Amino acid sequence: MANEMTNREGHEKVWNWLADNAKATVKLTDVYAKQLAFKTLRLDEIPCLCFACEEVQATNRKCDDCVCDWGAGRQCMDGDSLYRRWGYAPTVEEKRDLAIEIANCWREWLK
Repeated sequence: MANEMTNREGHEKVWNWLADNAKATVKLTDVYAKQLAFKTLRLDEIPCLCFACEEVQATNRKCDDCVCDWGAGRQCMDGDSLYRRWGYAPTVEEKRDLAIEIANCWREWLK
């Protein structure tokens, strides 16, 4: 990982950038917006463009044990999760607000 940061730090960095740049990314697909964040922040691309996924895989856990609290459902791609809502958010304000929530949704492992 670029600059020896933790997965949590990478997660926060990407999602804070997405919040700060919601106006520039509101019409982009979720994947392209995250690719732009990685490129702009000069981060090496990782599978799924997701540091939470990296953390789960690095600790031999499953998606149901994600380090992020996605709201509805246990996984980022579940129905009305924060990630899905961010991906489909039609306005700059919604995109920004959801990106801020995602930047701060990292939690301790479920016991």
